[in-house]
Amino acid sequence: MQQLKTRTKSLQIEEQKIELRKNLRLSRSLLDEETRKRVDNGVFQNLISMFEFKGCGYLLTYVSGGAEVDTRAIISYALQHNKTVAVPRCIPSENKLEFYRIESLDELKQSRFGLLEPDADPDKKVEKSLCGLCLVPGLSFDRFGNRLGYGGGYYDRYLERFSSVTIGLCRSHLLSEEKLPCDFHDKEVTLILTEREISCPGCSMQQCN
Repeated sequence: MQQLKTRTKSLQIEEQKIELRKNLRLSRSLLDEETRKRVDNGVFQNLISMFEFKGCGYLLTYVSGGAEVDTRAIISYALQHNKTVAVPRCIPSENKLEFYRIESLDELKQSRFGLLEPDADPDKKVEKSLCGLCLVPGLSFDRFGNRLGYGGGYYDRYLERFSSVTIGLCRSHLLSEEKLPCDFHDKEVTLILTEREISCPGCSMQQCN
């Protein structure tokens, strides 16, 4: 009986997520290019001012595509400042991510899913136990650190064994004041960063521009 209740609850949560994803994708797409660039530059400026970013030797980050918060400027800046940068490669057959070090955005190639990804060079593969800073994508985050992703669960699986700092990048109009629907397998982020603020879920730390 308990298993049935748990399964039913998970299905209800997934239905809520599906509806939210539709609305959030629409809201994100309505932002004009000029505003998007201005907002994303604010996210960039806030990130590079953080001691977590300044002090990290390793930066693990997604490569932005479509209407996602831009990370290409972040990657270029990190490389110019002698940080080791690693970006993900999807393994669809196993529903997981693997991160590989890069030295330039020019190394990336378009996958069959339209994502820019690194080559699977075993000498450049990053182990999950590595300490560093991980920038996490999402359609939305809430002030409790919960994340609404794209539904594949790739980052949730990767972050299960990632013990260092994770930062959710989010434009302020997509930061939810209400708790997002989440299940037991959903992983929270350590910090949430928008163009307006840097916030720490569960604590009093909040910096506003």
